[in-house]
Amino acid sequence: MASAAQKYQTFGIGYFDLPDDQALRIEVTPPPAKYWSLHLGNYLIASLDHAGAQNSLNGHQAHIDANGVFRAVSSRRDPGVPNWLDPGDRREGSMIYRWNQATHAPIPETRIVPIGELRAALPLATPVVTPEERQATVERRGEHVRRRLARPT
Repeated sequence: MASAAQKYQTFGIGYFDLPDDQALRIEVTPPPAKYWSLHLGNYLIASLDHAGAQNSLNGHQAHIDANGVFRAVSSRRDPGVPNWLDPGDRREGSMIYRWNQATHAPIPETRIVPIGELRAALPLATPVVTPEERQATVERRGEHVRRRLARPT
């Protein structure tokens, strides 16, 4: 579902329900935009812990494939791909995408893939992210959130 709630922003909301052995592959070619993002939330659409996990990505953080496609994966286990969206311990939840001041508003395509077949469902050039690299990314996210929310003393 897509909506234009603001004059310059379009968004869509989806729902997921993923057992441990499945992943949700999300694909879209982002349009030229001032800002765009994809976020996971709980089933009430409330934000998850964005400081302690990678459950949202924007156009500055996302890995874009050489052909211009953004491919994200949501699964309860880290699949070792750059655009993993971590739902935490949640089997079900919401997914929100938004395009701000974009030339058009594509709707991401989704596909449920068994975890064991995920790499075959992604381009061969999809990088591998090690647990150490993931931890460093999450730590950077946490630091950025703490800086944004810090109150002047």
